[in-house]
Amino acid sequence: MRLESDPEIVQGNHKRATFLLCIPTFGLVPIEFVVGFSRMQVPMNCRCESFIIKGMEVGVARNFAVEKLLKMNPMPEYLFFVGDDSLISWNSFLLLHEVMRKDEYDIMAGLYYMKADPFTPPVPVMNRKGVEGGMIPHVHFNPGEVVLVDLCGMDFTIMKSEVFRKMGDPPWFKTADSSDIYDPETGAIGIFTEDVYFCDKALEAGLKIAVHTGCRIGHIQIETGEIY
Repeated sequence: MRLESDPEIVQGNHKRATFLLCIPTFGLVPIEFVVGFSRMQVPMNCRCESFIIKGMEVGVARNFAVEKLLKMNPMPEYLFFVGDDSLISWNSFLLLHEVMRKDEYDIMAGLYYMKADPFTPPVPVMNRKGVEGGMIPHVHFNPGEVVLVDLCGMDFTIMKSEVFRKMGDPPWFKTADSSDIYDPETGAIGIFTEDVYFCDKALEAGLKIAVHTGCRIGHIQIETGEIY
């Protein structure tokens, strides 16, 4: 298959996969991501089918991945999203899976930080309703613990495949467009990214979202090489 012409490239085998691993991308990835991803260890006795989606807006790409997941027979136990600007340690995958298989979480993300300008301290991509400005280490959580949240990012996140049936009809992910941004009745401006939409919908379905703060993921600024 030619990456430049196909929206998806799948690598796997005939046996049931434990994970469907999906990487949305526009095609340019930093070398740090490639090196980290190549060293990432898959949990023992688990099969992982990899799935690259090229050239789609990220919310559209994630829905595309879910639709593919739901059509697979047998369906993998988990869907696993990895961002193409993530710096991954060799044991990151192991850390998330170890907790997911023991505890009753439906969705679990690693800890990574928002990219920021040089004058703004970056904050973790995780939050809980009532916390202004994001959750801060040593204030809202102790580093290393697993924290229940109302919002997590999708760039290193494992979710049980069954969550999508519990969440109902698509879209499961949606990035705000012009029709979402302004409510003429209230005057409210509602800008949101696809992870916010997904987490809100998951909470409405009664699902449990967590961040493993001991699973540290770097967030690569491609233009400068900085890691957040």
